[in-house]
Amino acid sequence: MSSRWLPSGIAQIRRYWDGDIGGVVFDQASGDTHFLDALAFELLELADSQPLEVEPLSRLLFDDAPSLQDGEAEFRVHSALRHLQALGLLHEQLS
Repeated sequence: MSSRWLPSGIAQIRRYWDGDIGGVVFDQASGDTHFLDALAFELLELADSQPLEVEPLSRLLFDDAPSLQDGEAEFRVHSALRHLQALGLLHEQLS
């Protein structure tokens, strides 16, 4: 896999469980395995194919969740992206 958002050797082996459980990602570069919630796992999958911009991702992932308060979707996406960065699973340059 080649992505401008994913460092080389990162997240080559992934396993996802249906529902809201999430998944695990093996980081070949560090040898670490990370358990990610469903949102973080989905964002990591999306990093392969599109820009990681908070507002468009929030619309994509939470458009069918009208019960969210204003800004809550953006907050969740932003927090999950920062968590992925802190784990070293995403490059730092996010929009």
